Amino acid sequence: MEKVLNSDSNWMGDKKQLLRLSGVAARHGGIAAKGLVLLLALEAPAHAVDAITWGDGNKVEIYGRVQLAYEFLRTGPTYATEGGSGDSCSTCNSNLPLNGGGAATLSAGWNSPFISQGQPAHDRLRNQRSVLGFRGDIRIDSDLKGVWQLESSAAADGGGGLHVPAQTWANRDSGVGLDSKRWGRVMLGSWSTPYTYSTISFDPYYTNTGAYMSIMGNGSGASMDALSDNATFDRREHNLVQYWSPDLNGLRFRLAYEAGEVKTGSGSFNYPGGNGNNGATVASCPNLTTASSSGYGGADYIGPNPAGPGILDSGKTYTRCTGRNPHLVSSEVTYEQGPLLMVAAYEAHIGFNSEGTDSGMKLGVAYTPQPSTRLTAVVQRLDYKVFDGDLRQNQAYFSAVQKLDEKDSLKLGISAGGQVQGSSHVIVGYLRAGPKSGSQQLIFGPEHQFNKNFAAWAYYSKIHNEANAFMDFAINDTTPATGSSPSVIAVGLRATW
Repeated sequence: MEKVLNSDSNWMGDKKQLLRLSGVAARHGGIAAKGLVLLLALEAPAHAVDAITWGDGNKVEIYGRVQLAYEFLRTGPTYATEGGSGDSCSTCNSNLPLNGGGAATLSAGWNSPFISQGQPAHDRLRNQRSVLGFRGDIRIDSDLKGVWQLESSAAADGGGGLHVPAQTWANRDSGVGLDSKRWGRVMLGSWSTPYTYSTISFDPYYTNTGAYMSIMGNGSGASMDALSDNATFDRREHNLVQYWSPDLNGLRFRLAYEAGEVKTGSGSFNYPGGNGNNGATVASCPNLTTASSSGYGGADYIGPNPAGPGILDSGKTYTRCTGRNPHLVSSEVTYEQGPLLMVAAYEAHIGFNSEGTDSGMKLGVAYTPQPSTRLTAVVQRLDYKVFDGDLRQNQAYFSAVQKLDEKDSLKLGISAGGQVQGSSHVIVGYLRAGPKSGSQQLIFGPEHQFNKNFAAWAYYSKIHNEANAFMDFAINDTTPATGSSPSVIAVGLRATW
């Protein structure tokens, strides 16, 4: 077994001691000896570990990122819509379904998914997607090898934020697979979908509060399945089976299928409404997709709460429900030739919000006219099929990175979401059909790279929400009220290895 150390490491005062242990382990092949050397390597400072190799080309690598930012945040003024029929909310700051006239109402049978009180300007210290990971490969023959990765989020600030995954082991890109230079790679595990992966590199702020998912993709799903997040198209999905092609003269593609582990069977029940039971949970049918006394689409049909169990309307009797089989398929194609990179991606969410299929489609192009300049652009369309109709939005993104010298650069990102169209009154993620439902985001700032492993940066970002929109920063949220326009000034440090 061989341990590779940086030349400036003085760990334990003698690098040669560890190398001697490595040689003993390699010659005798003892599991205990190899384990001891691996343990010693893990106890070494992070900067001292490049890779651990043993046997016939097998390798283990430790990698990570610690990134924190001090932020000053303004949520902007709160907004309360008024008027309309039903139980209008004219005195509270709430994000409610819109009626046909564009006013927010809480009609009979509806429950408000969001209520935001807004916050005064304040400062905060926030994690910026810090991670710790282990990955490696095991040689099988001259072309084929086994590959694996275990990656976990690290709440370096102690935690916080709506879209921060639970601090559990291997809650980020993690899995095991087979890799061939000739045939490509098959991976099993929890991973960023091909649709998400296709344009990650287009956003220079992807790991920061001001990342483009604030508008692009309808939020961020850091560690999700079909039931835990029914909205976002920027997601790391559980239970994925993936295929990644080899490079075919600049052409590459990825395909993924989510196993149907959350499929539920059909059942029946009889629940009398009325007597103040509005909003009661249907315990016997926890993943309700259809409930009606007159069949699917009947006059008294009330669909599911998209985030969980079915919601019953008062005054009605429900007599049946059907099971769900929510899952997704995802794909992306990339072509790279010289300074030009082009991508096309498609993802389908089957049964996420109804018995229909939600879809996302996007095209992207990145151009590097010279080593110091990179320009990117993405256009995207999201379509949702929900129980009472449909929702759709067109989105666009542009970024530019200009290196000033070997260590300094300037970065810019601009994103926009058009008016949310459709017949549905349901809120899906951050999207709600109606007038004045568009949003725009600006982010820009400098970065200084001290060396390849350490950097300092700063940026300003603002989301402009129109009167009936409430887009939010995707990673470190602010929970804005309808019509609020949050902004953030951030100064941060990043260490990578």
